[in-house]
Parts: sequence; structure tokens; C-alpha cells
Amino acid sequence: MLRILIAEDEPLEQQSLKDILEWNFSCGVDIKTATIWHADLVLMDIEMPGCNGIVAANKIAKVNPLTKFIIITAYERFEYAHEAVRLHAVDYLLKPVEDAVLVSTIQRLIQEREEENALQQRVLEVQAPSQELTSQTRSELLIKNVEDYIRKNYRYDISQEIICDILNMSTGHFSKLFRQYYGVKFIDFLTNIRVEAAKELLLDPTKRTKEIGEMVGYPSSSYFSKIFRQKTGMTPSEYRTKYIESPR
Repeated sequence: MLRILIAEDEPLEQQSLKDILEWNFSCGVDIKTATIWHADLVLMDIEMPGCNGIVAANKIAKVNPLTKFIIITAYERFEYAHEAVRLHAVDYLLKPVEDAVLVSTIQRLIQEREEENALQQRVLEVQAPSQELTSQTRSELLIKNVEDYIRKNYRYDISQEIICDILNMSTGHFSKLFRQYYGVKFIDFLTNIRVEAAKELLLDPTKRTKEIGEMVGYPSSSYFSKIFRQKTGMTPSEYRTKYIESPR
């Protein structure tokens, strides 16, 4: 059951969002319009009378770091997009929210939770006492399952905190274990996979750069460009021009 909080002060907009979700997800989601601090997902309006949505989102994130956010605003401003990225928001939507976009985002989250549950099940199987495994072998299997999960789900909002919660492992121990097996930090491993996937997608001239960024886990096109340039020395557009005009 996905618990969704709609934090929206405009009655018509609030009802519209609620109607969209209830119509498309008649089961499998629990929708609230009052404050619940342990929601799995919060649809957060940034500008509400007497309440700054970003401040509220930060407070919720401190109480429950695994809560995810969809930022909703009537204003397309850089600082809002920047805050959305910092909060690891799964999407940044402008009012009026398009039904198809919201439904697609929720469906993506539901699929992501299913993948997380599948990883958790594999972890439980590895950790089962019916398993005669050494501590080292158990660790190897756990990390291998994490790698498989990353490669299948890099387009989603994956974080070390979420994985550690699934593994029931401290972030410090996980970081040490992951680096021991792969030689890089978790975030660098994830970023490398995303950038390699983006390189392949950029060779398709029918796909827009912004679309590709979203497909590999970066809803913000500016942040995608920044990360891509850090890893390749080129912007996505420069990479596309170079390799489409001069095939490898």
C-alpha cells in the first residue's frame, strides 16, 4: 500500500489531484489530504499561505528520510528546481498538473517499490539460517544483489539510505563493504551506470536531451548536464554532436 499525502492549500487543485489518483489507482494507494508524517509519497505545493513547501518537505524528510516528494508549483524558478533536486524529488510538476504525467510518475513509484520488495526478499533468502554460507560469501551475495538492483533500477530514485534500510545495515558498514568489492563509492557506481546508459541513448537523435536525463534518473536537465560533463568532459549535446556526426 503506497501512502500518499497531498499537501495543497487550493481546494480545487487538492480535489483535482485526489480525483486523478483515486480514478487511476482505486486500490494499492492510501490518499490523505491531512498531515501524515509517515507518508511514502508527498505531493507538495511549494507556495502555500503561511507555509513554505520546501521548509515543510525538509521537516518531513528529517522525520522520515525514506519519504519521497513530487514538487508542485505554479512558478518555474531555478531555486525551486534546485531544492527539488536536493530533496531527491521524483518529479517537479507545474500547475495545472497533467493527468498523464502524474499517473505515470505514481506508476513508476509503485514499480520501484515492487523492485525494492523483490530486493528485500532476495536479501532475506541470503540471510536465512536454512543457508550454510560463510560470512564472506553472504556479503558477496548481498552486494551482488544490490548491483543487480542498481542495474535494473538506475532510472529511479535510488539512494544508499534506501538500500541500507532494505539490507538492515548501517550506511557506514555498507559503504565500506561496497567499496571493498567495487573499488568506488556507491554514488559513483550509480552515476557511472547512469552516464553509460545516457551515452547509448544520446546516439538516438529522436530522443531529447531532457527526456534522456529523466530516463537515466535525472529529472533536472541542468543537473543531468552537470553530472554528464563531470564524467565525460562534454555536455550531452556536445557528446551527441560528436558521436552522431563522427560515429565510433
